[in-house]
Amino acid sequence: MSSEDLPEFLYRNVEDWFVNLLAPTIERRLDAAGTGTLTWCPNWWEHAEAIARLEALWRAWEVCRDTDGESPARWFWQHCDPMLSVLMDAKVGPMSDCKPTEHRKYTNALHLPITAAPRGYWGTTVAATTAQPPAEFRRIGAEPISGWRT
Repeated sequence: MSSEDLPEFLYRNVEDWFVNLLAPTIERRLDAAGTGTLTWCPNWWEHAEAIARLEALWRAWEVCRDTDGESPARWFWQHCDPMLSVLMDAKVGPMSDCKPTEHRKYTNALHLPITAAPRGYWGTTVAATTAQPPAEFRRIGAEPISGWRT
């Protein structure tokens, strides 16, 4: 699909979409004490993984809303349901230290360990840019990686 084929987005950004469409649509039984199998954080925007996953959901929703009649069902089945299962997992999800009524700094976070590949491992590489990651990532203190493209 070329950029000319992409529909004009209905929502300005992921927060606009989440607050006005997804959050009022999704209904889940959440235990306020945080002892159930599902959880959510009212400060979802303070979790890098939540931002990344919700941004992907929003963009997929924007593309599918302007296509065939089966696309909304397919969006739930292929995108929304699996994403929410990960996001809302009270045991290992990115918001698992939070309660539905309280944000807690993710103290159990174990980011994926990485070791830089040896110089030249990837062959010809694109020169690192000075571009910054999206504002959502900068707000939570994430650092740009070498070669980040926006």
